[in-house]
Amino acid sequence: MNPTENINSKRYHTLNESQKEAVSHRHGPALIIAGPGSGKTRVITERIANLIQEDNIRPWNILAITFTNKAAKEMQNRVDEILGAESRGLAIGTFHAICARILRQLGEPIGIASDFVIYDADDTESLVKSIMKELNTPDRFKPRQIRNRISTLKTMERTQGTSYGNRSDSYLDDLSLNIKNIYDARLRRANAVDFDDLLNFTHILLTEFQDAASFILNRFEHVLVDEFQDTNLVQYEIARALAQKSRNLVVVGDDDQSIYSWRAADIENFHRLTLDFPEAKIISLDQNYRSTGHILEAAQIIINKNSGRTEKNLWTDNSKGSPVELLTSSTADEEAWFVANEIKRYQNSADEKKQGFGVLYRTNAQSRAIEDALISSGIPYRLVGGTRFYDRKEIKDIVAYLRLIQNEHDIVAFQRVVNTPARGIGNKTLATILQTATDTGTSPVAIAVKFVNDDATPGMPTMNNRSKKAIQLFTSVYEHLASMRDTKNVPQLIDAVVRETGFKAYLNTLDKDQPDRADSRWENIEEFKNVAAQYNELEEETSLYLFLEQVALVSDVDQPENNEESVNVTLTTLHSAKGLEFPVVFLVGMEEGLLPHQRSFDDEQMMEEERRLCYVGITRAREQLYLTQSLTRYLYGRSTGASASRYLKDLQNAGLDTSETQSAQSVMNARSYNSSYPRKKYNLGTGLRESHIEATDAHRSDVAPPFKAGDKVRHGRFGTGIVINIDQDGADWAIQVAFESQGVRKLYQSFAQLSLQD
Repeated sequence: MNPTENINSKRYHTLNESQKEAVSHRHGPALIIAGPGSGKTRVITERIANLIQEDNIRPWNILAITFTNKAAKEMQNRVDEILGAESRGLAIGTFHAICARILRQLGEPIGIASDFVIYDADDTESLVKSIMKELNTPDRFKPRQIRNRISTLKTMERTQGTSYGNRSDSYLDDLSLNIKNIYDARLRRANAVDFDDLLNFTHILLTEFQDAASFILNRFEHVLVDEFQDTNLVQYEIARALAQKSRNLVVVGDDDQSIYSWRAADIENFHRLTLDFPEAKIISLDQNYRSTGHILEAAQIIINKNSGRTEKNLWTDNSKGSPVELLTSSTADEEAWFVANEIKRYQNSADEKKQGFGVLYRTNAQSRAIEDALISSGIPYRLVGGTRFYDRKEIKDIVAYLRLIQNEHDIVAFQRVVNTPARGIGNKTLATILQTATDTGTSPVAIAVKFVNDDATPGMPTMNNRSKKAIQLFTSVYEHLASMRDTKNVPQLIDAVVRETGFKAYLNTLDKDQPDRADSRWENIEEFKNVAAQYNELEEETSLYLFLEQVALVSDVDQPENNEESVNVTLTTLHSAKGLEFPVVFLVGMEEGLLPHQRSFDDEQMMEEERRLCYVGITRAREQLYLTQSLTRYLYGRSTGASASRYLKDLQNAGLDTSETQSAQSVMNARSYNSSYPRKKYNLGTGLRESHIEATDAHRSDVAPPFKAGDKVRHGRFGTGIVINIDQDGADWAIQVAFESQGVRKLYQSFAQLSLQD
């Protein structure tokens, strides 16, 4: 009998054969390899419905586990739509939610009372902070840092079977272990658990107290796990234990989309499953319903280079669609303006299929140029999984230092930086300084200096030597920085702030247990230095106050209205793009050192994850995909040459080699994304098209300048003005403009993107 014959033909006639096989699989374990856009969510919900309606499995005996509350709610809603009241009793939830339910029912044998409370991230950080205060922990260690280390140690105890009570690798470990012991004792005293405890205690219960856990171990006849590639070892062991009796463990995932190793996700769980359940049936969902043929072809070329992956061959009945486009720009700012103008072009067109845009990048710092271009173009956007560039803590900290250097009366800037990095200035001392400054109309910096030098002056509060030393540490740094204001340019001032305050070391202490996050913060600082360096090159008058004015305008006044219902442009890192899809995708920064990221170069496993990250990015696109690279990027305050990502070369080497076909097939495209940058488009094979923004072509000596003296022009930030003079400067045009509100500015067209004003 065909295993799919018992599927209700009316409801399942639109399922393909692989989907029907996954839905109808009855007994024994199964690994469903679900490629991107293959309809896995529908398969899971239809499988649950089929178990209940066709196989007469009671909902009470089915468990479905996913990774986010949003996904669990969506799954529950879909099942309810199909089954209605028949779905009552079905257990659907995240790993943490399911574990909480188990512990409330059965946790007493391991010392967990049923009325326990759950401490979230803020609660646990507050508890750690209070313990650190009691222990007089050195200021260089932060509560979040210690909390993250405690989490790591607790997970290692379960996954490696090692007790860390009598050993440590560093002073940080010694400190964390000491705090962890107090922390755990206080959790127990408060009848509380944290998120790590929910997993770890459930694992202990199911594996070491099986008699006490027999009710739950015998309950589930079918266990389903979604997003299996995101499970860590403890989560896998929990799922395995729950399905050990029935052997009906069905997991759905895609090893090609495993991109969260830094969150402890373990791709080895695919291998563990086949060892623990050798009879597991492997079903591949390889028909893609999302993307066009050209996009899918590019994705397959990229991912096929990885070794040890489960073989799959994605295919689609969708049309070939538009070729994937490769764009090479001269600078990152040109790249950003290309993205903005292409989005504008689509928005002004009648092509409804291409309304909805995802701009994906490897590092958070890359969003700065994109945000600036979108803001200047008046294009609203939403930022997923991150904070707007100029709103990021580290950027606001550096800007606050610059503001205080410019104006010592800036009390808000003073409050932000006086203890950043931490110098041991207490809240009471700080409040006294601020109140005295307010009462006397004096700058807080001057009051701080007085506290250090002559606190015996009548009316000046006295302070102990510890407070005096802490304030002196700040005032000496500030006075040194302030002395450079009139002799150093903005990039040099930023370098001085970072150097004199020990800012890089400070960032490392913030995120010592999350090196990727610390590196991301530092990349943001480097990008801010790039902004300052470009400002210094492009503007005739480069005073600090004008630079701060521009930063303020970008970060506040020019922020477009963000009506969520009307915003169809999304900016996101590749890690946060998982689960999203867009009609049009721009994958920017396809360069060695960015994608793949330079931190992965010396680690083969990390390099394979970088390739999976690129694959995930490509498969977010439905109708049109742009892959962009820049020939130069600003790094460390200067323009640096960038080489094309190996992934671009993979696409070209897979029968799409531009070097042989470019001259023969090149044709000028009548459409250009900007009047200053004619765009060359090349048809390369069946699925790839290459474009170049070449300033050298646009500004040859025989090419007329874009404007003439007397032209009325518009700038996205400065408004309207009159061109005073225009000169050719290498591959660019240097234009002097008298703006109505900003005075005379010297701008470069490649950066300023001036347009004629009617």
